[in-house]
Amino acid sequence: MKLTGQAKEKFEEWFIHKSDIPQCYDDCFVEFESVLDTFYNLPESMQWGVYQDFADSLGYDLKLTFNVSLQEYFAYLNKKLSYDDLLVWSKHKTRQEARNAAIEKLNQIINEG
Repeated sequence: MKLTGQAKEKFEEWFIHKSDIPQCYDDCFVEFESVLDTFYNLPESMQWGVYQDFADSLGYDLKLTFNVSLQEYFAYLNKKLSYDDLLVWSKHKTRQEARNAAIEKLNQIINEG
């Protein structure tokens, strides 16, 4: 569940801005790297909510649902404020697979846009 290319750059800029690191001078790069390392070392389940907030900031809605009768997870990515603009949905056996699929699709959309 990783962003790459332009998507990663946009995410890291957004994340640093949201993390409210105090104004710094010479050690600024080290502080930013430390905050990012801390985030990337979190379990993926804990990163998921931050990625959802990032997607929100770009106007996308990332969500998962579980279908009891099918015993499958569904990953959804759509543009916010547009019920008719479902960009992707996919079904998966595990929650982690569904989260990964949603993040991969967000990554693709940002990098192609």
